[in-house]
Amino acid sequence: MISSSDITYGVLNSINLARMSFPGGDNIDDILNFGFSYIESEDNFVSYVIGNSKVMKRIFGEMPESILEPTKEHLGKLWTASLIFSKKVKDNHIIFSNLDYSTVLVLTYKG
Repeated sequence: MISSSDITYGVLNSINLARMSFPGGDNIDDILNFGFSYIESEDNFVSYVIGNSKVMKRIFGEMPESILEPTKEHLGKLWTASLIFSKKVKDNHIIFSNLDYSTVLVLTYKG
C-alpha cells in the first residue's frame, strides 16, 4: 500500500493540478459535492480527499456517509475516496484527486 505521505506528495506535485475557489459558502456537503463533481466531470473517480485535521473533523462530524476506518495510511472513506490527513493542507483547502493524479483539484472555500 502506498503511504499517505507518498500520495500527498504525488497529488501536490501533479502537473495536472487545478486551483479553484468554491463559489458558495462553507457548507461541507456542498464543498465535497462540488469537488467530487469536478473530478467526475473529467471521467474519473475520486480516489483521495486530502485535508488537515480541521477539515477531517468537519467531514466526519457533518457527513453521515463518511466512515472512520483508520489504518496506517488513511483515516477512512467517503463515497469512492480514501480520506487522508495532511498537515501540509491549509484550513480552508480540500484536495481531490483521482487514482493516478491526472485530475487534481485544490479547492479553497470561505472557512
